[in-house]
Amino acid sequence: MTLRSRAGALAAALVPLLTLVAAMLVLPPLGALVGGQPLGQFLSLPLDVRTWDPLPLDRPVFAVFSAGVSVLVIATLWFARPRRPLRESGVTPRTLVRAGRFPRWGAWGALAAGAAMAAAMGGMSGASQPLLVLGLTLLLAAHTEWRSGISLVRQRPGFFLLLYPASALLGWLFHWVNLFLQLWVYPGAGADSAIPFVLVRTLDYATLLPALLVLRQWLASWRPLLDWCTRSGSSQGFERPQSGWLSIGAASIGLAGSAVWPDWIWPLTWVSPVLLVMGIQQLGGKSTLFSGTRRGDWSRILIPALAALLLGLLIQGWNVLVGPVWTFNLPLIQARPLFGLPLPAYAGLLPLGLLGVWCADQLAHPWRQRLKDRFPDFPVRISVSR
Repeated sequence: MTLRSRAGALAAALVPLLTLVAAMLVLPPLGALVGGQPLGQFLSLPLDVRTWDPLPLDRPVFAVFSAGVSVLVIATLWFARPRRPLRESGVTPRTLVRAGRFPRWGAWGALAAGAAMAAAMGGMSGASQPLLVLGLTLLLAAHTEWRSGISLVRQRPGFFLLLYPASALLGWLFHWVNLFLQLWVYPGAGADSAIPFVLVRTLDYATLLPALLVLRQWLASWRPLLDWCTRSGSSQGFERPQSGWLSIGAASIGLAGSAVWPDWIWPLTWVSPVLLVMGIQQLGGKSTLFSGTRRGDWSRILIPALAALLLGLLIQGWNVLVGPVWTFNLPLIQARPLFGLPLPAYAGLLPLGLLGVWCADQLAHPWRQRLKDRFPDFPVRISVSR
């Protein structure tokens, strides 16, 4: 591949990512200006108190929301259920040699987890979470390498380190959108602590994407789970260009409307980044997040979604245990909380897993070009222990 073609391929990988960043930055304040909403009521850092009262619990809305989430989850599991023998799944994992010992760098994970507990007991609740997530990320990566002989840390250390600043940027983008939605606030953060708040939140956000990718690889290293996700029947797929325009339109409405109808539109706003990504992929004729379903492979959807759900449960549980550092108040459905978050709202973590994997794929371009023999689902090799 020539230098010019490599530059073109790199631009093709980064332009969709930059488009996502621009849309999340520009559309919410643009919607506020068009809707006649003063920007001053949104731009508060840190956001310790909501600037308007959210709509209270509406039981019919809660029932419809819960039913919709349940139907979507059940339907996904139904279509993804195994319907073919394992020999017809098309999954041919490489035979990997068990490492036989726990990697030495895994000890840093244990030290970070211990430091998180010490920080929590010392009253540093905000700083304890990034330490905990970092520690568990290293421990899971080490366990994956011990079981399968390979891990993301060993496989692509440069890419693994790149995920941290990328994760911080992505976290601040969602924080920016939340200034317009105001779904969660930080009650212990005052106006005089903006700089410490930014530093701690940056560390917090920076650990999420690496943890998601490592947890995804760890889950995929369990063969029964991987086999279950790759034996469904074929489906039609989601690659029609007209669907791309619909996805982009819905995403634009969700992001721009976050400042105008925040209490009503927040579920659409929350999934807008994923809708935008799907629309860009469909219009460009690229493989989408759902392309694998055409051959009965749901692993690119289910495993990242499960990883995001487990990571979210861990973070929310820790937040309630040591804080809370932040609190959620979701308009119209704030009922039956689990770790401070309404139970149906945990479905909002599932598209975040897909978005995280997509962002990682865009960032993986320089490493992908170096590969002599490609393997599926780069940058995370789906490895299976026997």
